[in-house]
Amino acid sequence: MLTTSIIAYNHNTFLKPNLGLGYPQVNLMLHRMSHDALWRGSIHPREIENAWIDASERAAKLCQYEIDSGRRVVILGGDISGLGIFSCLIKEMPNLQFECLDTHLETLWHEAIVPIKPDWDFLKYNETSDGSTLKCSLASELPVDLIFSEKIKCLYLYDVNPTNQQSVINELMRFFK
Repeated sequence: MLTTSIIAYNHNTFLKPNLGLGYPQVNLMLHRMSHDALWRGSIHPREIENAWIDASERAAKLCQYEIDSGRRVVILGGDISGLGIFSCLIKEMPNLQFECLDTHLETLWHEAIVPIKPDWDFLKYNETSDGSTLKCSLASELPVDLIFSEKIKCLYLYDVNPTNQQSVINELMRFFK
């Protein structure tokens, strides 16, 4: 069975929220289930327009490294950074096949990922593939057979937010331990 790495993040941390001064940032948490290892770090891209794209690309590189190292990746997301990481993975790893069956995510995709999006029709074309290696899903509706599928190398849970992130992580750890 594949070992699993969980990558959780949030973005847009503000230096002085009351003044509106801030910078795009992706806070990453990498939890390697096989070693019970936990790593936390932050990516601070340059303060430019669409700097979250730069941060998402770097986070996608971490995901790619984990996948290339033989680990499955679970990306916990729920904001624009998650979509950015997901779309950057598609660009970086064109050999992966993708599956996404949710119209809500498609709407977010068209609204938010214009600067870096691959063709959404490419994703829809592969949505019935038996060889899918990347899957989008709701954490609140995550079936057990999806968690244990050997075919899925990357699972993107796109309804994770600061209020439910810890409970989702606890549930995933219960399955993967």
